[in-house]
Amino acid sequence: MRKYNYLYNTKEFQLDSRSKTLKNKIKCTDATCSVKVFGPNIYGLFDTIGNVSELISHDGLAKGGNWKNELADNQIEKDLPFEGPNAWTGFRNIASQKLFSVRNGS
Repeated sequence: MRKYNYLYNTKEFQLDSRSKTLKNKIKCTDATCSVKVFGPNIYGLFDTIGNVSELISHDGLAKGGNWKNELADNQIEKDLPFEGPNAWTGFRNIASQKLFSVRNGS
């Protein structure tokens, strides 16, 4: 699994974020595919491009494309308008955990 401290360039990220399996040839035209039909990308993440678009921190925008989009729209660089709840847009919760140690007598 590759690890990066920053987003290096969108072209390389676009390639790295895709799963490298033949299962990508499966055509999911009328609905989303089941979770983990495709393998993980090199970051270990599943289903980041093309299943459902994901909301981002900018109001009214989503990224990643979805099963309803044309192939050209299934790119990280592409801004997709979000006007309200639908079956092809979602969000991914991301959290970090702060670790600390407890010392005796503190």
